[in-house]
Amino acid sequence: MCEFRHISSCSVPAKSHQKLVEQLQGQGLEVQIQKDVSILDFHLASPFFNFKLREFLCVQRLAAQASSEGSGSSVSIHWYIMTSPFTDEATQKFFENHKYFGLEANQVTFFQQGTIPCVSNDGRFIMETPFKVAKAPDGNGGVYSALKYSKLLEDMASRGIKYVDCYGVDNALVRVADPAFVGYFIDKGVAAAAKVVRKAYPQEKVGVFVRRGKGGPLTVVEYNELDQSLASAINQQTGRLRFCWSNVCLHMFTLDFSKSSGKWP
Repeated sequence: MCEFRHISSCSVPAKSHQKLVEQLQGQGLEVQIQKDVSILDFHLASPFFNFKLREFLCVQRLAAQASSEGSGSSVSIHWYIMTSPFTDEATQKFFENHKYFGLEANQVTFFQQGTIPCVSNDGRFIMETPFKVAKAPDGNGGVYSALKYSKLLEDMASRGIKYVDCYGVDNALVRVADPAFVGYFIDKGVAAAAKVVRKAYPQEKVGVFVRRGKGGPLTVVEYNELDQSLASAINQQTGRLRFCWSNVCLHMFTLDFSKSSGKWP
């Protein structure tokens, strides 16, 4: 772990090669609240954003120390925050009211994901008004096309960014720009990686990583798409669930990989 942290601190932030993408597409629907969960008051010491900023600033400081440049002011990690049409205005005002939590305003870029029509279980369009189809954010997978159509992949390239750390806003336990993860990623020379959590039980409502076909690519199958017999299948060698690695939206990409992903939609 120490080796990977050293690789990360010396090779990435010190050269301003890393950026963070935070996904804010959620509106707190699971708790029946029509707001972005990142700005809700949970009566904690600070909002979600403030938790992440502490780690953010710590990484900058450590990177500056590793590069012998003195202070965090000489190192800048850029933060790209994906909102939706339903959360964008409130989120930006929240940042302005909190003076960007100690960051420079030019370190933060907001961009909106796309939307898709809402459809009922019986296949009918859900109407917002008699003449307007209701729409909803297109999910965390929408980050790829949103970055493409917002021209932010070009923006990243112009900043000299090479690595993309992507996570969901409602994960209060995520380690922003985790030095061990970044260092491991660089050391292995891969284009994409993900942190996973072992699935707790067969019916847990999480997507899982699977390999499609013999020698096929790794992909994510959502819990409502996985046959129950497969969800409950046991790996006889390990005694664990056969498909046990949950997708918790903690990804690392190279910028080149992000560019290729943007071509898919």
